Amino acid sequence: MGVDVFSSDDNEGLGWLRGTNYNALLICGDDYDLECNYHYVHTSEFQPKMFDDYQLVITVPSFYSKRELMYSTLSRIVDYLKMRAKFGWNRVACLAVRESVELMNSRWISGSIKGKLEAEQDFITLNNQAHHNGTGLAIDSLRPMSIVNDVRQLADYTIIKRLGRIQVPPELHYVFRYVQWKWARKMPLKDFIVYTDADEIYYGDNDTIDWHVVRGENMLSNLKIKVLPNGKSASVEPDKTKTDEYTENHKKIIELHEKGENQSDIASKLGLNRGTVIRHLKDHTSGQCKCGV
Repeated sequence: MGVDVFSSDDNEGLGWLRGTNYNALLICGDDYDLECNYHYVHTSEFQPKMFDDYQLVITVPSFYSKRELMYSTLSRIVDYLKMRAKFGWNRVACLAVRESVELMNSRWISGSIKGKLEAEQDFITLNNQAHHNGTGLAIDSLRPMSIVNDVRQLADYTIIKRLGRIQVPPELHYVFRYVQWKWARKMPLKDFIVYTDADEIYYGDNDTIDWHVVRGENMLSNLKIKVLPNGKSASVEPDKTKTDEYTENHKKIIELHEKGENQSDIASKLGLNRGTVIRHLKDHTSGQCKCGV
């Protein structure tokens, strides 16, 4: 099943609705209702089991009154995908991230993590644990160097399109022993190169699919989707599941810390990244944690 939620501002993720017969679910902010012929739920109504109930889960920027509310929804979706490792899953979910920085922004701005360093660590952990929670990451980026190195090196397939003047990561220099730099920087838009984790290089081409968004197109109008304010208030509030998880982790971290365990050992024992452990210890020292520890 596909999870296409990191859409660009032209709502291109909605293209799936006119090009396929997939059973799709739309997610919109709590302060909006949708008038359309598609299934939809509000952010607060979305549940992890819905990943197995639908073939596609989609949300786009126009479904939110504020970008912060969209980031909160995206972060909740990521948390629910990560939870599948604990509670089981029936189908692999392909999470399409159209611009890698948006994934880190959603985690940071929603308050799930604090700071750029922890955002990068969270990205790495999501990628490392993808096999266990049944998630396949399809990460797109205009600037490959903006993708954390630990994530780039674990990619099964790296697809290279026209490069222009973009800087190329060092691990891809091997490819250009066999592909001319000049051609790669000016290659036709339909052409691409694939570099696999088996150290193989392939070349291919494909035309744009018929149902893809056309630049300047109004997707909402063409799909007859109306976004209507419902008078309800929406706020960026922590999901209860995340609050409970924070409290549980915090208690375990402090308990191990008081026994003399170092940060790296605590992270290893609890399956957390070291940045998360450091944040919990700082919250404990500063008194920011209100979970009674």
